[in-house]
Amino acid sequence: SHLRWKGRYSENDVKNWTPELQKYLNFDPRTAQKIDNGIFWISWDDLCQYYDVIYLSWNPSLFKESTCIHSTWDAKQGPVKDAYSLANNPQYKLEVQCPQ
Repeated sequence: SHLRWKGRYSENDVKNWTPELQKYLNFDPRTAQKIDNGIFWISWDDLCQYYDVIYLSWNPSLFKESTCIHSTWDAKQGPVKDAYSLANNPQYKLEVQCPQ
């Protein structure tokens, strides 16, 4: 069965989706309630609580700001046939700070 996110910032969340935030992010809850295209909003705390891994794929032109890091490494240095264990490969940390 198909599940939709029902937590904070779901399309039914009237507490956190302020009119200002909806306008800033160009988000219309009524439209989102009608169309489930797999895209959803989730708080960072909830993301960390409910997911142990994320894979990101997006169109960079959608964002006002971005940072692109290009890097390479020799695949022989990593684990053999273990796509989910990357401990021996370069690691990057994403840290998001919001102005208070």
